[in-house]
Amino acid sequence: MTTQPENNEDELDIVRDMRNRLLEFIESSERAAETREENFGRLRDLINTVDDKVDAHSDARRVEFDALHEFIKEVDAKVDAQGRFIDAVSNTSEATETVLNTVNRGLAEWMTKLESFEGKVDSLQHKFGTMETKFDGIRDDLALVKGGHARNAMVHNLPRIADEFGFEFISEMPQATVIEFAKMAKALGEEESQIASFKNADMVMHVLDSNKQPAYVAVEASFTVDSSDIVRAVRNAGYLSRFTGLPAFAAVAGVAVMPEAQTEVDSGKAFLYKIKPGELQSE
Repeated sequence: MTTQPENNEDELDIVRDMRNRLLEFIESSERAAETREENFGRLRDLINTVDDKVDAHSDARRVEFDALHEFIKEVDAKVDAQGRFIDAVSNTSEATETVLNTVNRGLAEWMTKLESFEGKVDSLQHKFGTMETKFDGIRDDLALVKGGHARNAMVHNLPRIADEFGFEFISEMPQATVIEFAKMAKALGEEESQIASFKNADMVMHVLDSNKQPAYVAVEASFTVDSSDIVRAVRNAGYLSRFTGLPAFAAVAGVAVMPEAQTEVDSGKAFLYKIKPGELQSE
C-alpha cells in the first residue's frame, strides 16, 4: 500500500491529477485503437493503484472512484465497439476485393470472347467483300446483257420507233459512215473519248420529217435510261448535224427511265421510246 498524503487536499489533488491523466489516456486510446491492448494494460495498472487508494479513504471517496471506474468501463466498451467496427470494415473490404477479383476475371473472359468474335466478324467481312466483288461483276454482266437486249429490241423496231417520233424511216446509217464522221471530228480537234463514244453509237437513223425533208436521229439504248444516255444522244446528234448539214435529233430507248432523264425528255432534249418487255429478244 502507498503511504497516505498528510491532508485531504493533497489527497484530492492527487486523485484529480490521476483522474485527468486517466481521461487523457482514454482519449489517446480512442485515437489509437491499434495499440489499445497495450494501453489498456497500463490503464488496468492505474485502476488497481486507484483501487488501492480508494480502500484507504472514506466511503464518499470510494463512491467517487466507483463512478470513475464505471466511466472507464464505458470508455472500454466504446473502444471495443470501435475495434469490432474496424474488423467489420476490414472483412467488408476483403469481401469487396473478392467480388472485384471475380468481376475482373469475368471481364477478362468477356474480352477474350469479344476478341474472338471480332476475328470472326473480320472473317465474315472479308467473305462479304469477296461476295460483293462477285456480285458487282454479276451486276456489270447483267447490265451488259440487259443493254444488249435493249439494243436488239431497237434494231428490230426501227420503223416503229421512227414513226413514234413522227418520222418516216428510210435506212440505218452504215457503221463505215459513222467512222468517217468520227475521223472528221478528230480532224476538228474533238476529244478522243468523245470520238470513241460516237463510234460506238447504238443507232443512227436516216429519216424523213413531217415535211418529207431528210434528217437524222441519233438513238442511245439502255435497259434503264439515265442522263448519260441523253448526253451521248445529244452529242451524237450535234456531230451529225455539223457533218451532214441536215437536221439531227437526239433520242433514247429503254424499258425504264430514271427520273432525271425523264425530266430532260420532258424538256425536249431528246425523244423517248419506251421498249416493251415483250420486245426484248436476243439477236
